[in-house]
Amino acid sequence: MTALTRATVEAMLAGATPGPWSVFGASSGKTIAVDASAKPTGKRPNIVDWPGFDGCDQPLKRQRGNARLIAASPDLARALLAAWDERDAALAREAALRGALQGLEWACEQLAATRTRDVYEAMIDSGQTDELLSLDARRQAARAALKGDTP
Repeated sequence: MTALTRATVEAMLAGATPGPWSVFGASSGKTIAVDASAKPTGKRPNIVDWPGFDGCDQPLKRQRGNARLIAASPDLARALLAAWDERDAALAREAALRGALQGLEWACEQLAATRTRDVYEAMIDSGQTDELLSLDARRQAARAALKGDTP
């Protein structure tokens, strides 16, 4: 089978008979078909139609199961395209967040570089040790996230 890319799935959908597709079994139970929706003339054009559907040696239950899978393929292909869209959007959001986190880390570095030893010691003397430790912990977590580590 050809590698499934967005373009190949879109091309397969574009070349397929429009749906919805459904399973139709002959009253004899010997022929199972996958067909497109009814047309104004009342005819149901077959997508797949042959006796034994999956071969005469297959049980009817399996033949019907295969027919249902084939009938669902256009919907499955559209769901795959939607999942690709969701994945692409999530990757774009992740990239934007990573860029924002990098900017925040740079700003923290700039801020830390301007803090003199005297200011640092004055903050400790005034009881702000916990705040400084918390800031350092958040900076370490940001660095870990940027590297792909989990804090």
